[in-house]
Amino acid sequence: MRILRLAGKSGFLIDLAQYGGLETIVMQEIGQMTNAPQMAAQMGNQIYLNFGSQKAGEFIAFASGSWPGLQNMRFDKDPDPDLKRVVFDQKTWVVPKSIFWSHLHRMTLGYHDFILGKYSCPEFCEIEAGDVVLDCGSFIGGLASAAAGKASRVIAVEPSPINYKAANRNLKDLGNVTLLQCGLWNACGAQDFNISETAIDDGLLVPDKGEIVRTVTVQTQTVAALARSNDLTVFDFQKIEAEGVELEILLGEGGLLANKIAVDCAPERNGESPEKDVTALLQQHGFETRKKGVVVFGRR
Repeated sequence: MRILRLAGKSGFLIDLAQYGGLETIVMQEIGQMTNAPQMAAQMGNQIYLNFGSQKAGEFIAFASGSWPGLQNMRFDKDPDPDLKRVVFDQKTWVVPKSIFWSHLHRMTLGYHDFILGKYSCPEFCEIEAGDVVLDCGSFIGGLASAAAGKASRVIAVEPSPINYKAANRNLKDLGNVTLLQCGLWNACGAQDFNISETAIDDGLLVPDKGEIVRTVTVQTQTVAALARSNDLTVFDFQKIEAEGVELEILLGEGGLLANKIAVDCAPERNGESPEKDVTALLQQHGFETRKKGVVVFGRR
């Protein structure tokens, strides 16, 4: 029998038999731990990696009903064949039908809390009341939606056609959010854009995982051009998650217009992280920098 061994943050070591053999008593014991939601997410990821998306989805559905602190989740069909609906905590999100399961598990912890936490470095660099926010790489509109409750204005940018459709549905009722279907880059024009198998890896570079499903042409802008077209001279907070081309955006005209910047520096640039280059660039332009997780934060 295949066995999973998972060490949680508490140091508690769990032996899991192949999914289907999980005992309710084990679930109950783990449910008493203060970090049960985090444990659920980690265990779900391990099940996904070893046994696939279907088993992982079954696990989260079971855990959601068994552990305090987890949000119940269900999936509904959508009239658009490219999309599906995820319902949790009495809120519906529209997502790409092909979305990687490992992204959906974050919703069991509360998507707004997760995305704001990722792009916040408390008391140093975070979205504050009245900010004008640029959300580069909006995906399904998670950060834009969360920021709308604080910011005076949010400009969200998403180049992927299917992700844009999902974001448009999720953001359509927010009056202070403008969603644009384009990519940010170091020049204005048109670029080949790769659609991935999982939706989360769509981008200008080769996807991290899986094959390229197809290639489309997307329009690109610099940050400065985007600001001018929206009658802005500066952003208060700028988040960049661009599947490996974060440096190109920062080096383009106006790439450093913001007073506060949060850059996802995950190793998505041909398997390498741009962290050192991003940090050096920000510091050269007068930003104080800090890092939390895979995100480099800058403030001046």
